[in-house]
Amino acid sequence: MYKTGRTKAGAAAVASHTASMTGDYEVLNQILTGIGIIMPETLNEVEDAIKVLTLLGGKKIRGRRVGILANEGFECSVAVTPFMVTLPAGKDHREDIARKDSNTSVTIDVFEKTDKPMVISLDSGELHGPAVEMMESAGLPCFRKTDRAMKALDVFLRYSNRS
Repeated sequence: MYKTGRTKAGAAAVASHTASMTGDYEVLNQILTGIGIIMPETLNEVEDAIKVLTLLGGKKIRGRRVGILANEGFECSVAVTPFMVTLPAGKDHREDIARKDSNTSVTIDVFEKTDKPMVISLDSGELHGPAVEMMESAGLPCFRKTDRAMKALDVFLRYSNRS
């Protein structure tokens, strides 16, 4: 649940809306998180939670052993060993993500064959856009920042498959 009107200015703006519901954000946050409702702080967190809870819906949680594949060494030091994605052939390189043995195609194949949760982080600019599009089209949750991927995966682990 995303709550607007958390600041005085925000509450004043929300109060002008006919369907407004304002109140003390901290009280509401404590109550709702206490009963297991996700309370994202930003719209990016709302989008990321929807992405992982939807795309990882069939994956099984068996503890905290999950996968995050990323292509940047710095960000991977936060998460996991670097994963270098291949790109479509172009004037600056000869790699081709359409090949069955490309890292992108293999990643899609692994994702489809396993029930283990995993997310992808590709933070190398638009050069990797085609690889991200290919994986997202195949249903893999892709992120452009590793911290967002990790936070979204944490949401999945905490809130999915709950009894």
